[in-house]
Amino acid sequence: MTTTAPTTDGRVIALAHYAARALLEGVLIRHGATFEQSVTLRAVAVAGGSVDRDRLVADVIGSLKADESAVRAVIDGLTAAGLLERDPAGPPGCASATPDGSCTTPPPPRPPRSPPGCTRASRPRTSRWRDAS
Repeated sequence: MTTTAPTTDGRVIALAHYAARALLEGVLIRHGATFEQSVTLRAVAVAGGSVDRDRLVADVIGSLKADESAVRAVIDGLTAAGLLERDPAGPPGCASATPDGSCTTPPPPRPPRSPPGCTRASRPRTSRWRDAS
């Protein structure tokens, strides 16, 4: 007897996406974070710990399909909460953060692909950003 594999279509993929998102948002809520904040912090971490603020905005807009002003508000909120901060070792507009909101060590060198004015994130640090100015 042979069995036929179930068909995977757009509906099944969408259901899996929404189920996973609901689980993630439940975890984020317990930690006082939003989905938008998690996407923003992840974008900084994926960038190798250093990303230009304007590039960060563009990356998050691309991920969330959100307004630029909303994304900048999320970045400002993360900065106010101490999860993002100006990078004291970087060029003007650069920011960094540790879990407690302070920068205890200078950041490692930025990857060559990162332009001046970057945001930085690495473990155990949270995230860093820099204005392009």
